[in-house]
Amino acid sequence: SESETKLRSINLPMNLKSVADGSDPTVLPMFINGVLIRHTGTLTDTCGFGGYVDYDKSYEDTTGAFNATYWFYDYCDKGSLINGIVSSSGFVNPATEELLTGTQRFRKLTDGSATLSGSIHINATGSPISIVFNALIRDETTGKIYWIKDYTLLIVEYPDPNPDLSYITVDVSGTFYNPDHGFVRLTTDSLLEIVEADEHPRTGAIIIEGAGGAEIKLTAIDNATCLVEADTDGDDVYDVTIGPIGWDEL
Repeated sequence: SESETKLRSINLPMNLKSVADGSDPTVLPMFINGVLIRHTGTLTDTCGFGGYVDYDKSYEDTTGAFNATYWFYDYCDKGSLINGIVSSSGFVNPATEELLTGTQRFRKLTDGSATLSGSIHINATGSPISIVFNALIRDETTGKIYWIKDYTLLIVEYPDPNPDLSYITVDVSGTFYNPDHGFVRLTTDSLLEIVEADEHPRTGAIIIEGAGGAEIKLTAIDNATCLVEADTDGDDVYDVTIGPIGWDEL
């Protein structure tokens, strides 16, 4: 379906972990004090279609600066043939190898059904951790273009040795454009709270606002259920209520 195409294109860069692992420059003698270490090469896919990825990665072990570029040529990943360019840059903590800041850019990354161009920026130097995603997604069947603007996650961690007690809070915001339905704006009404051991929030609420003041409110009741309320005419009164329902029913 059309929605599945959009979701697949958003997940596309996340599904390429095998490429990052396969081109990992740490298989070489990376940690040479004060020297910029560079690793280039080619990976062939495992599907037997002859696709490949050229890559060029570098790391400076005193500052933690890294850069990487991947060029995809009919590379087979999870049953799809991937074409396009992915580049990454940023800094890690040289002592712990934890990410401090990073930007990943996608240039015409496509699986044939949809094409993604955009970027993800992460700043983990303090609290909250911020993740910002911007993208244009073209449906290659219809030619329609979808826009994700400043989709932002602000994350505060509350760690605990017990995963049942360790949790994060998330503030979500962003603007989305659908060529058939126009713009909607996403904001956080109350912070989402997610326990480390859970997949879904146990508390919190987000609001999706459309034209004419119409909006949808999604409220976490617990980590298994949520409530959906809709103000369809912009009069600040929720005239439609759905739920409680399971998160997997959304």
